[in-house]
Amino acid sequence: MQGNDSSQFIPQLRCILSEPRLYQRLVHFKDSNAQTLLDLLQLLLDVPELDTQLRRSLIAATQRLSRKSGRYPICYELKGVKQVETEPVTAGGFADIYRAEFKGKVVCLKVARLYQDSQLEYLLKQFSKEVILWGQLSHPNVLPMYGVYRFKNKLCLVAPWMENGDIGIYLKKNPKANRHSLCADIVQGLQYLHKESIVHGDLKGANILIHETGKACLSDFGISGVLDSNIVAWTSQSSVASKGGSVRWQAPELFDMEKDEEVKNSPYSDMYALGCVFYEVSCS
Repeated sequence: MQGNDSSQFIPQLRCILSEPRLYQRLVHFKDSNAQTLLDLLQLLLDVPELDTQLRRSLIAATQRLSRKSGRYPICYELKGVKQVETEPVTAGGFADIYRAEFKGKVVCLKVARLYQDSQLEYLLKQFSKEVILWGQLSHPNVLPMYGVYRFKNKLCLVAPWMENGDIGIYLKKNPKANRHSLCADIVQGLQYLHKESIVHGDLKGANILIHETGKACLSDFGISGVLDSNIVAWTSQSSVASKGGSVRWQAPELFDMEKDEEVKNSPYSDMYALGCVFYEVSCS
């Protein structure tokens, strides 16, 4: 979308995102209407004229519409992904990891694991939300996303394959690696997320992958959220990430049972997890 084309939409967009009634209508579109709107919102997200606050609000609204509709912008769909291995290399909490090939490069397929048909709608919505968030990120210390692919009727996220594995595996194989430099990479990646008002929510060694250059990259944003206080105030379910995460890396305040309201992940809980990661790195 060119600058002249977008100029007519931006004032209207500000109005919609700042008016609760219009905002609620926006995020409750369904089916083909939701798809058309998501494609338009993605085009608007690519407009350089958007200021930081408007972009954050737009990302949060797009995520919410995506999660509610179970859809994502069509521009993320990939064609020509070739499966290399028939069995998953490893497994996460909600997904299996396969090695595949895309445009001559080895890539990672994160395939949603489905135990019951009743889980399909939930997983689709969670993956759609992750697509929106991950697709907006661009930083040397954040794992990039190539797009989305359907494998055996399952939704997959496609990302670069990191042959070195996670930071724990890498340090076992390379005990003389520069740990200070790796920690600096992790900090820079987390600083970038927080600058974008994004809470990671599950920072740990297993979610820090090592590039072929030896650089550390943050990955797995499945329970991340965009912090937007204006939009959060209008929604029955906050767009900020719920607790989720891994217990050993979670800040103590996330377990405070005496508070009336549920405590959410925050930049502060990310910082606690960062300290745990530093301990992992120093002891690996």
